[in-house]
Amino acid sequence: MAKERKTDNGMEEDRVVLWLMEVVEYIRQKQQVFVGGVIGIVALVVVINLVNSSQQDARIDAETMLGDVLVAEGNAQDDTAVSLCEQLIEQYAGTPAAAQGLVLLGNRYFAQDRFDEALSMYERFLADYGKLEILLFAAWSGVAATYEAQGRLLEAAQKYQEYADNNPESYQSSLALMEAARCFALGGDEDAGRQVLERVTIEYAESPVATRAKQENNML
Repeated sequence: MAKERKTDNGMEEDRVVLWLMEVVEYIRQKQQVFVGGVIGIVALVVVINLVNSSQQDARIDAETMLGDVLVAEGNAQDDTAVSLCEQLIEQYAGTPAAAQGLVLLGNRYFAQDRFDEALSMYERFLADYGKLEILLFAAWSGVAATYEAQGRLLEAAQKYQEYADNNPESYQSSLALMEAARCFALGGDEDAGRQVLERVTIEYAESPVATRAKQENNML
């Protein structure tokens, strides 16, 4: 019997089968590589999940410690509050609670006339958490207030003014400018004080402090 010729479809099927066999053989020979790669991917996913879980746990622990700080402050346990704050910012650096801890610790040092240490805390907040807007003015004004307490009145005025320059949309900028004007006046630079008060009346005309700025400017 004459051998039947394969149709084009049959020849195509043979090529597909041969290709599949080659792929299976390649995978068999390289199975350690493929398995290792899969294991590596799985391990990476597990590590990411563990890191995320660990970060969440750290955040919760940090918030708990922050609560302890606030309780200690409420009970006038100043030394305990300072000690807890110091632990908070070192053990849980990078968390929002640690950011707030820096400002609280700066305030506590300031209240104890430990001005260099207070300044360090405020500046550390600005360097590490400067994008956390809710506490930005507190830290910035903390620096300025520390300068003022150290008798560095013109530097304090410039610091308040710098906050307003960098945050023109913040409603707190009008308050910062009022503080800048006060410090300029106390430092003997009344002209600079007048200019800042004038700036308040123009740039923050709708602000509640605009009227007071105008009155104080008339008094200078």
